[in-house]
Amino acid sequence: MLRVLSCLETEHDKWLVLLAGCVCLLTSLVAVNLLQRARVTDRSVRLAWLATTGIVTGGGVWSTHFIAMLAYTPGFPIRYDLPMTVMSLVAATVMTTAGFATALFSPHRMRAMAGGAMVGLGIAAMHYMGMASLRIPAVIVWMPDLVTASVLLGMVFGALSLVVATRSESFPSSAGAAGLLTLAITSHHFVAMGAIDLLERPDASPTGLMLSTVTLALSISAVTATLLIGGLIVAVFDRRSGHQMSMRNMQLDAALNNMDHGLCMFGPDGRLQLCNQSYLRIFRLLPEQVRPGMLAEHLIAARKLAGTAVQDTEQYLAGLHAAHRAGVPENRIDNLVDGRVIRLTYRPMPNGGWVTTHQDITESVRATEALAAAKEAAEAASRAKSDFLAMMSHEIRTPMAGMMGMIDLLAGTRLDQEQRGLAEIARESSRNLLAVVNNILDFSKLEAGRLTPEAIGFSLGHTLKGVTTLLGQQARDQGVTLEISQAGDIPAWLIGDPVRIGQVLFNLVGNAIKFTRQGGVRVDASHRLIADQRVELRIEVVDTGVGIPADIQAMLFDPFTQADTSVSRKFGGTGLGLAICRQLCRAMGGEIGVDSEPGRGSRFWFTVQCGVGERPEVASPPLQPAIPAKPDRLTILVVDDTPIIRTLITKLLARLGCQFDVACNGLEAIAAVQHKRYDLVLMDMQMPEMDGMSATAAIRSLDIPARDVPIIALTANALVGQREICIGAGMNDFLTKPIDPAALEATLARWGAIERRRHEAA
Repeated sequence: MLRVLSCLETEHDKWLVLLAGCVCLLTSLVAVNLLQRARVTDRSVRLAWLATTGIVTGGGVWSTHFIAMLAYTPGFPIRYDLPMTVMSLVAATVMTTAGFATALFSPHRMRAMAGGAMVGLGIAAMHYMGMASLRIPAVIVWMPDLVTASVLLGMVFGALSLVVATRSESFPSSAGAAGLLTLAITSHHFVAMGAIDLLERPDASPTGLMLSTVTLALSISAVTATLLIGGLIVAVFDRRSGHQMSMRNMQLDAALNNMDHGLCMFGPDGRLQLCNQSYLRIFRLLPEQVRPGMLAEHLIAARKLAGTAVQDTEQYLAGLHAAHRAGVPENRIDNLVDGRVIRLTYRPMPNGGWVTTHQDITESVRATEALAAAKEAAEAASRAKSDFLAMMSHEIRTPMAGMMGMIDLLAGTRLDQEQRGLAEIARESSRNLLAVVNNILDFSKLEAGRLTPEAIGFSLGHTLKGVTTLLGQQARDQGVTLEISQAGDIPAWLIGDPVRIGQVLFNLVGNAIKFTRQGGVRVDASHRLIADQRVELRIEVVDTGVGIPADIQAMLFDPFTQADTSVSRKFGGTGLGLAICRQLCRAMGGEIGVDSEPGRGSRFWFTVQCGVGERPEVASPPLQPAIPAKPDRLTILVVDDTPIIRTLITKLLARLGCQFDVACNGLEAIAAVQHKRYDLVLMDMQMPEMDGMSATAAIRSLDIPARDVPIIALTANALVGQREICIGAGMNDFLTKPIDPAALEATLARWGAIERRRHEAA
């Protein structure tokens, strides 16, 4: 070391040594600044910044070396070999660029130290290649210990410089890294200069392309000027970009801190770079608990102390690291120990870091849970309503079945004129009561949304004539005319639901007749083409009745609404008919409406969508006329818990010539089919001890032939889906109460014929 100091004091020009140090420091500052710019850019631009950094650093090392060599005064002339001088510049540029790249493309500290050591080796390579270009009349003798020391100094200070430069972008870090890089260059050079001894040889004559000290000085001046100008440009650009960056950072901070979502950004090394105020608020952290540079594990530990960690911290960290390794976006829901729910979004960044956003969705989750609970409660209420309607249907229709059946039986006996009139009044009253009940049940079916219109071929003319045939006598009894007008271009055959269309039309025409005391009712039908093979029917019912006030018309199609509270007392009705009509029209792709004025009559209209069909082919008549099957000579088991219904059914069966036995519940029915063979079983659905479906399941589990007996359901529950329930339980057919004698006869005839064919086949 004393030799190095002595060399600097006796063999070097102090001012040139100072100049070399200034150039070296300027070069180091510019190089560190460029390196940090390369550090924050993406991969496509980073290579350009690295190349610029290597060129500036290599040129600075080269200028520092040869300015110091100009300061070296051994006492005899010095010249330099031009090719070797140029090669020393190239070596310095390539080696320092490689070192910077090694340190920058990996965030690990050991890689930064390795890159810094490579920069030190580049400094050493440049120095000793520069010394090899020296042409003097002397022999250079090297001291190995000082040569080794010079290389180690360059590598150690170079490694420390890059470790400091890659840890932070603050001004103290930049200044410290530049100072260490300056120390690496200057300490290596002057220790290496102290490692030589010159043995003068006057006879030595240098050969080759030589570079004089004047030319070298000019070259150094050019390189130094370039570095100074480049440094000035970089400084100005850095100042402007720093100001712009400062403004952008202020804007970014304002934007981040006004976000509702908590945000954290981590670097490639897994250390926190920034987080916003919403993150601190969501996880109840103090600013001093969160600092840039802390690892994700330390941040989770701070949340744990604040009582806002996730319920399983280890699983959370494992998931975070797995997402980081996979490098793909991820969304998940975290449950905190304080009961809150956080939605976390993970997004990787191009530089190897990642960003996480956090949203407190506790209130949203609770609202969703409350909504789900409310939906479940509403569905339970709907099921309860359906069960209630089914029960009421059974409880109302069962006595009605007995009442209407007995009235029909009574009307079929020998009665005098007065008795027959009373029986007819009772029959009409019971039918009106049944119509009210059916309206209520139809409305419940439509509210359930399970009504699907049919798509069958029909003639609109037949449907219109059918309605007028049924209601014509009622109109004549009131002294009201009933007319039909159908546009001639309406397709003769349509595809739709004629039953539902007739139901709507029957309701509207019936209302028009009911509320018209003089004049008439006219039905007009027209259509318009809406698509290929699709038309929209429009049917209008015009009357000269009492009319409807404008303020009532808007509510007329709402359930349980009538134009006046006295209407139900004067004309009867529940106010459900028009509400049912509206839902039927909407189910068939149409709408319904009214135009009316009090005292000037009303015009009700409705539309439905139908397909265009073709006239169905008429089958060729058989060679012999078909003889309808008769239900006589059938042996039938009647299962019902209501004595009145049993009496009614047995009397109807007796009239049809059938034999029968009775059972009061499902247990008796099972015992009966085991002891006697029946052609049919008429099974009530709701009975004590064992209901109809349970009894049917038990019968189907018996041995042949008892288990194969056809079972016809008898139920007062006419709600939607009841037929499917019965068939699914193993029954063969379905009849509703009140029992229509004609429907009963047709069902018995059909299944009786099936049984006879089965017996004949057996």
